[in-house]
Amino acid sequence: MKYLDCLDNPSRIIPLHPSTRSDVMKALICLTKYLGSYLEFKEKLRQHGVKWARPDSFDSFLRIMKNDHSDLIEWYNKVYAVLDENEKLYLKFLLLSGLRKREGIQSFNFIIDLARNGRL
Repeated sequence: MKYLDCLDNPSRIIPLHPSTRSDVMKALICLTKYLGSYLEFKEKLRQHGVKWARPDSFDSFLRIMKNDHSDLIEWYNKVYAVLDENEKLYLKFLLLSGLRKREGIQSFNFIIDLARNGRL
């Protein structure tokens, strides 16, 4: 684990990028809960002044808008080549509809149910 030494020295977490810091803290908290040392780790975080980063929603919006999603299209093209026909259809449905994963699953299953019942 790359950040395992942060268990003893949580101050190493502070200079990390806020999203990385959040991921590292979540992972370390899960680990300390598993090891039974969560309360000690929580106290070390407090002593070193390590706090959760709360991202500004406007900054998050700007980050999303600035993303050109080129890596997503590259991933889509690679994955599409190895999927079977049903999976390709579902992935294309998600791509064209722009639905979130959960909404896409519900919608796709609803379409399948309608087709099976002859109501499509």
